Amino acid sequence: MKKVYLTYEGFCDVSSKAEIIDLNALWENLSLEDHLKILKIFNFSNLENSDVLLITQAFSEDNLMDLNEEMRIYSEIVEKYPNIIIKPHPREIKDYSKIFPDNTVLDKHFPADWLVLMGNIIAISSAAVFHFPAGEREKPDGEI
Repeated sequence: MKKVYLTYEGFCDVSSKAEIIDLNALWENLSLEDHLKILKIFNFSNLENSDVLLITQAFSEDNLMDLNEEMRIYSEIVEKYPNIIIKPHPREIKDYSKIFPDNTVLDKHFPADWLVLMGNIIAISSAAVFHFPAGEREKPDGEI
C-alpha cells in the first residue's frame, strides 16, 4: 500500500503513508452534478429535513449499559430535537425506525466522514465526532 487517505490524524500510526485530505474543500470543488451523484449514492436527500444528526453507539450490544438505559438517553435527545436524523452504529442490531418512527433513520452504512455536510452532530462516546469541525462539545447534562 502506497498511501492511506485520512480526514484527520487517526488512532494508528500510518504517518509514513498517510495523506490528510480536507473533505470540505474537496466537496466545495465538486460540480453540482457530482454533488447530486454522491448524495444519490448514499441516499442523503432525506438529510435536508433536519439540521441535527444523532450518531448512536452500540452500548447495549457491547454490554456497556442495558437497552432501557440506552433508549432513555436517546429518547431525551430525540425529545429535545424532534426533527433529528439518526445514524445507527454499524454493529447495532436495534431497529431505530421502530423505536423512533417519527424520525428519519439512515439505513445505509457509510463512513461518518461524509456527514460533515450536515449541521449539528450529537454523539455520545463516538470517535466519529473527530471527523467534524471542532466546536462546542456538550456533555449529556448540558454542561460544556
